[in-house]
Amino acid sequence: HMGLGAAMMLRDDCAAAAHEYRIVLDSAGMTEINARNLASAYECGGQPDLAIATLRALVAVQPVAEAYNRIGYMEAVRNHVGESLEAFESALRADPNNATAYAYRGTARLAMNDPTGARDDFQRALALDPDNAVAAIGMANLAKSAPDSAGKQ
Repeated sequence: HMGLGAAMMLRDDCAAAAHEYRIVLDSAGMTEINARNLASAYECGGQPDLAIATLRALVAVQPVAEAYNRIGYMEAVRNHVGESLEAFESALRADPNNATAYAYRGTARLAMNDPTGARDDFQRALALDPDNAVAAIGMANLAKSAPDSAGKQ
């Protein structure tokens, strides 16, 4: 079923992939890979509520930073900034050195008009991962909006 789900994802048949991944999750249990596969299929199929619910079920039993990051990203896309920020903070509690969580939290802070917090998060993300594109773009956006404050430490 996992292989069939993967094949369905490659064909962009998201609903069929979700069906197969649901069978895997129901039979093999809630694991990170099972939950992430199912959530990806739901997200691919335009069902963000089911994707988020699946990832929230995962983090309830296994607080995985990457799952929190995905929850936060999907909440941000839906313009749920508070829920997004909460998920990124949970990711950082699970993994205090998660560059993705810092970069995404910086983006959320920028959306909440907190350029100082955003800059701090982008700088921390880049210190952990100098190739983090989200943080680099965030710093560039800060520089464009406030050239005098973007480079301050």
